[in-house]
Amino acid sequence: MINKKKGYASEILGQPLNWDQFAAVEKQYIDAEETRLLYVAATRAKNLLVISAYPHKPEISPWKFSEKHLKGVPALEEVQVSPASAIVGGVTITKQELIKARDGFLGPGSPVNAPGYSVASVTDLLQGGVASPARKSTGRGQSWGRVIHRVLESSIKKVPANMELFIENIIAEEGREPEEKVQVLSQIKKIMQSTIWQRMLKSKKQFVEVPFSMKVEGGKQGFKVDTVISGVIDLVFLENGGWVIVDYKTDTVEDEEGLKNLVKYYRPQVEMYRRFWEDISREKVCDAGLYFTHVDKWVGV
Repeated sequence: MINKKKGYASEILGQPLNWDQFAAVEKQYIDAEETRLLYVAATRAKNLLVISAYPHKPEISPWKFSEKHLKGVPALEEVQVSPASAIVGGVTITKQELIKARDGFLGPGSPVNAPGYSVASVTDLLQGGVASPARKSTGRGQSWGRVIHRVLESSIKKVPANMELFIENIIAEEGREPEEKVQVLSQIKKIMQSTIWQRMLKSKKQFVEVPFSMKVEGGKQGFKVDTVISGVIDLVFLENGGWVIVDYKTDTVEDEEGLKNLVKYYRPQVEMYRRFWEDISREKVCDAGLYFTHVDKWVGV
């Protein structure tokens, strides 16, 4: 129903067919709902029911039906409130003190600018520790490692129906040369035949590219302030009641000495993964290590 107001009156602009008939039915529902609300309001009071009265306009009170029952019912006593004292004690602040406080409010020494905690990634902590070992330039860059990681991640979840096409797409997304597909495919096949991969396939629980964030309180593990550390674990799987943590490394390994230096460099990273995973899962890590894809070698840490 659409009404248009004209001063204190209103003009009907539109209404449904047979509105008079439906309006009577609708009024029954409205009256019933009002009765229900009054019943709820009147029966929910436990110790005291307070009713507002309008002696001069009783028709506007929702409690008008109860007026005949309120004769002799005492009114609430008026609460007397003492006026608050306008005199407030304090100290006198000079204009110079206000200016000084304003200028230093967001300054370098302000407590507002003091960090309550710091954030760091496992990679940041690794790079700030042991010096990175010398590496022979292969021209592949970090995107090569991302290609291998992405193919392995997808293969653990579900081996792509067309592995070659899948690798082509990943290589294209990373902006690499299509001819590298043969090298990637060869390395992936070698990894899938490795001992660590076969161990993973036998597991009933496997998690890939697991992100985590952990808070380390200041004064513990060498951190001066509370620090939130974040990282991503390449692969975690369950084996004989304990967890196995695998960190893939696509570095080029030239000889045993080079491998030894890489293990020394990456060891703190895996140890951190082990410690954090045990804190998160509340379960024991039975094995953790580095898997060097270039030479198909698993090194426990």
